[in-house]
Amino acid sequence: MIRAAIATALLLGVGFIGSPASHPQRLQSVVGKADAAPASREEGRQAVDDATAAALIGAITTQFDQRRVEVELGRIDAVPAGLVQRDLNGSGRLRIGSDAGWLPFRFHALYDTEHASVGSPQLTLGTEGPGVLLAARSPVVRQLGNELARRFRAEFAQQSARIALGTVHSSPAGDHYLQLRARATARFGGEGQAGADIRALYDTRSGDWLQLDYELVDRS
Repeated sequence: MIRAAIATALLLGVGFIGSPASHPQRLQSVVGKADAAPASREEGRQAVDDATAAALIGAITTQFDQRRVEVELGRIDAVPAGLVQRDLNGSGRLRIGSDAGWLPFRFHALYDTEHASVGSPQLTLGTEGPGVLLAARSPVVRQLGNELARRFRAEFAQQSARIALGTVHSSPAGDHYLQLRARATARFGGEGQAGADIRALYDTRSGDWLQLDYELVDRS
């Protein structure tokens, strides 16, 4: 277990991760490196903290197009994952622009002990609460369905594929955001179908999707 790491930065986002044709969960690779090779156990822990903070802050800010983002990391836990890698899991919070409220997030990343670097952190925004079941005809559900379908079609443009929303749960997050969790069914022409779990963060003020991740799962 690594000690608690607090790293705060006020940065400008440099664009949304990926393109409409890319899978929402494939984060742009952002590598953070420590300043120098560690000479002691304490310096080694600091190197992990510094590299993780740099990579996470970079990955987070790229998700918020031209928005100012303040990021604060909390505790980071690490376990061995091979000869030169460690699995990192942790949490933190972020604040977007002039918002008064903070949004919690969790992350998972791989730390390379040989190069003192962290690449491609996987981020999950929001909390783990169950939320409120939304009506299928509610405006936000229809918007989620349309955006999900657009991204899904773009990813699987070379085949006959479509995705249909099932249940959608919502819970408030921050000053003017909605955290959405949903289930869906993806169909691939004559090749069968799969379930899909969706996590999204919606800005009710601007109508932007700050996060929209889906994962195909086997529900058989």
